[in-house]
Amino acid sequence: MVIRRTQTGQRRFGGETGFTLAELTIAMVMSGMVLSGIFIIVSGSHSYILKARDNINLQQDYSLIDQVLARKVRESLYGKEEIYASYSDYTGSGLPQSSGTCLKLYFPSGDSTVFYKENSDFKIQASDLSTTNLIQGVVDSILFTEGIRAIATTLNLQQAGKTISANWVHAFRNIEDSETTVDTLRPVGTGTFTQILVSDCSSNWECVDEAVSDEGVTRVRERDGVWRTDTYATSNSSSTNSIDSVVVYVRARKDDDDAKGTTALYTNSTTYYGSNVDLEGVSNYINASTTYTTNPNTSSAWTTSEIDAIQIGVQLYEARCTQVWAIVYYSN
Repeated sequence: MVIRRTQTGQRRFGGETGFTLAELTIAMVMSGMVLSGIFIIVSGSHSYILKARDNINLQQDYSLIDQVLARKVRESLYGKEEIYASYSDYTGSGLPQSSGTCLKLYFPSGDSTVFYKENSDFKIQASDLSTTNLIQGVVDSILFTEGIRAIATTLNLQQAGKTISANWVHAFRNIEDSETTVDTLRPVGTGTFTQILVSDCSSNWECVDEAVSDEGVTRVRERDGVWRTDTYATSNSSSTNSIDSVVVYVRARKDDDDAKGTTALYTNSTTYYGSNVDLEGVSNYINASTTYTTNPNTSSAWTTSEIDAIQIGVQLYEARCTQVWAIVYYSN
C-alpha cells in the first residue's frame, strides 16, 4: 500500500485519487443523517397508517352498533322496553330503571333481545340465551335512557388513543302507550334560513325531504369552515289532540376535519339548536335528534297552530346532511 501526503499534510491511501480520512468520516456522517431522515419519514408514515386504521375500525364498530340498535328498535316499535342499571342487575334482582347500561327489548312475537356492555365488549343476548359478542375491546361506555316515546343511547368507543362519542334517539312506542298517536313532519318548502350549499338537487329542502334516506345522493353541505343553517317549512299536523313532545331529527356525516352538526327548530321567530354532535370521525351517515317536550319559546305545552307553523332544519360545520324530519307525539 502506498501512502502519499497531500499539500495540506493529510494522508491519502492508494493513489492521489483516493479519499482522505476526514472525507470518509464526513461521508459516513452524512449517510447516517440521510438514513435517519428516511427512518423518521417511514416511521411517521407507518404511525399515521396505524392511526387511520384505528379510526376506520372505530367508525365501522360505531356504525354496526347504530344499525343493529336501529333495526331492533324498529322491529320492537309496538313492543315494550326495560332498562337496567347493569347486566348483573338484569340477571339478578335489580328493577328496571330510567337509564342504565342494559337494554331489553320485547317484540310483539313474544321474543326479546338484550343489549349490554361487559368489560369493553358490546353483547347481544337473544330469547334462547344465546349471546353474540358484536363489538370487542373498544366500548368505553354505553348508556340507554328512557325518553318520552323514545330510547336515547350515548356511546363512547376508544382504541389506541382515538375516541368516537355519539348519541342518538330512536322513536319507540311502548305497548303501554297505545293511546298515543304519532305524526311525521317532513320539509315541503323553503324556510327562513337557506345558508347551506346544495348537491344534486335544485332547492335546499328537496335535498333532505325523502322519507327513506338516500344516504347522500342528495344532500346539503357546509365546507367553508363556518356554521351555516337551513330551516324548512313542514307539512301540517294531522291531529288536534294534546301534544306530548316534538323530536327533530337530522341524518348527517363529516365533510372535512373538525366536522360538527346539530338540529335546528324555528318557532315564534326564533331559532333553537340542539347539542352539537362531533362528526369528525363519522364517515357514514348517522342520526342525531333533539326532543322538545314543550315549546322552547314559551316553555308551555305545544299547540296545534305552533306545530303547523314550525320550521325544522339543520346547522352544519364542515359536514353534510341528507335527511331532516320531525316526529310529533300526541295523547288521545
